Amino acid sequence: MKPNTPEAHLSEELRRFGQRWNLTPRERDVLNLIALGTTRIKDVAARLRLSPNTVNNHVNSIFAKTKTRSKSELLTRVLLDLSTELTRHRSGGAASDGA
Repeated sequence: MKPNTPEAHLSEELRRFGQRWNLTPRERDVLNLIALGTTRIKDVAARLRLSPNTVNNHVNSIFAKTKTRSKSELLTRVLLDLSTELTRHRSGGAASDGA
């Protein structure tokens, strides 16, 4: 991914989101692919060279940590979190701890 592209910026924001919600590096990889449009478990598994069961376990762990129940709810949480962080950044406030 080239620096200063929308995809690179989104990946960086997703990395920060993952850190705030205590996601593992592999969970952040899964989240990144889902957020960039690879939503089918078998497609994520193929991209990361993991079994679909392993990816499904990562997705369920992400849901538990972020208190979401579906990919669409997870992506909504991501957008709300990023929006909140942007607002705080613009107003000079402290960063969220993700809780």
